Amino acid sequence: MKLIPKNTIYFLILLTFSTFLGLTSCNNTSQVKINIHFDLNGLLDAQIVLLEQLAPKVNKSTITNGEKEAKEVKIKKWANELAMFRQADINKSGLKGSYQIKDSISKSGEKFTVYTTDKAHLNVKYLRIGSGKNINSIYAVLVNDNYLYHADKQFALFFTANAEGKPLLKNYSIRGNQKIIFTNPENYLIEAECLMP
Repeated sequence: MKLIPKNTIYFLILLTFSTFLGLTSCNNTSQVKINIHFDLNGLLDAQIVLLEQLAPKVNKSTITNGEKEAKEVKIKKWANELAMFRQADINKSGLKGSYQIKDSISKSGEKFTVYTTDKAHLNVKYLRIGSGKNINSIYAVLVNDNYLYHADKQFALFFTANAEGKPLLKNYSIRGNQKIIFTNPENYLIEAECLMP
């Protein structure tokens, strides 16, 4: 039986702990869905349906404290694979009026909508949506800070268009740094590319 590398086990424990803290902190804000901000959860739900139908292989690499692993994998449950990105959802009734919203257009014609906040109790500090005819990219910065734990994460998702002209996930990444009291800082990077059949 092949043993799982020690650094991989440690990384998965940290990632699970980070996800738990992120989801727990999100529960402090009303979860009622409204359409005042970008509907990230709706987009992720649609992607899960498409990706489970297409069943692409994924080129995936992880770097944990400088140690890199890369492999081609088959994702069994896309809902689990994309779950962490839901932490960046701000389309909740309790967040109405909490974000400043700015729209801009790049020289190439890509439109950007940027959500920012300076409220200390909100984890999602920055959310940028890039779009043309469809959603092209999503970038988010999250910070979770208290006396026991500090974590900051950067989420990125990039999309192409499928045969019907709808957005289809092409690449995604999670970069993070975290420090639990009395432990050494940890940093990680997950990068993935969907290989469409």
